[in-house]
Amino acid sequence: MSDNTLLPLFLFFLFLSNTAFGQLHLKLELMSDSTKWGVYVKPQNNINPSPNTITGSGQITLVIPTGYEIGQMENVHGTWDANARIFAPIENPTKDYLSFGLVQDFPKITLKNEEETLLFTIERISDCPSELYLIENQTDPFANLPNSIGVNPGNDLGIFDSNVNLIYNWVGNYDMCAWSCLPCNDISSNTEIELTDLEIFPNPSNGTFKIDLGKHVKTIDKIKIFNTIGNQIYQNDKIEVLMKMDLDLAKGLYFVAFEKENQVLRTQRIIISK
Repeated sequence: MSDNTLLPLFLFFLFLSNTAFGQLHLKLELMSDSTKWGVYVKPQNNINPSPNTITGSGQITLVIPTGYEIGQMENVHGTWDANARIFAPIENPTKDYLSFGLVQDFPKITLKNEEETLLFTIERISDCPSELYLIENQTDPFANLPNSIGVNPGNDLGIFDSNVNLIYNWVGNYDMCAWSCLPCNDISSNTEIELTDLEIFPNPSNGTFKIDLGKHVKTIDKIKIFNTIGNQIYQNDKIEVLMKMDLDLAKGLYFVAFEKENQVLRTQRIIISK
């Protein structure tokens, strides 16, 4: 049995005996030459990973318009394989689900505090789609098990840090508009700040959302909402600690942008599920 075969088994038992907590975010970004997308991982700012990490598990699922054609993938950190594409499941018939599985931690997936690590790229060979995003395990209709196909789509990343005896796991996605080659790109920002007390709930909802800005009520002076092709459809300049939005919008995905003096501080995805 090879060392590469033994490693996942070793990590499995090792992970069971150590404390695990979620600290990793993923991003899908259209890269500067516009010919490919990159998938990145970034630690939250409350951890400082050591150089002695081992990635024991990984799956990343991309949600794309059904039938949309993409090109080849290229590994950068870790060896990933496009191992499954589900076409138009009945739970979400306008979308396909393309999953990439981690084969081995080579080239080694390195983590640095508040820095992005590029995992792999996907070639863009078609026009920009209307929507493209990394799955959200808790809110995507096809991710709820059991589903019609009997598969387990979703994002998963488990990295063991031997220096502190902890496991870092995927907990969510960030910079939701970074994928786009349409105007939606304008509300994406690499200078996002951490708004730790900000909360939007319930999410998904039937169109009624509350926003708890907490201590950041004086940091933000404008809230905007965009659809998936970058059109602004809502704006509110009257900022309060607890705000309510009643949105008469169609079922689907939208992006909330929080601004200060016309600079986007953060974008967050909301889902209307009525």
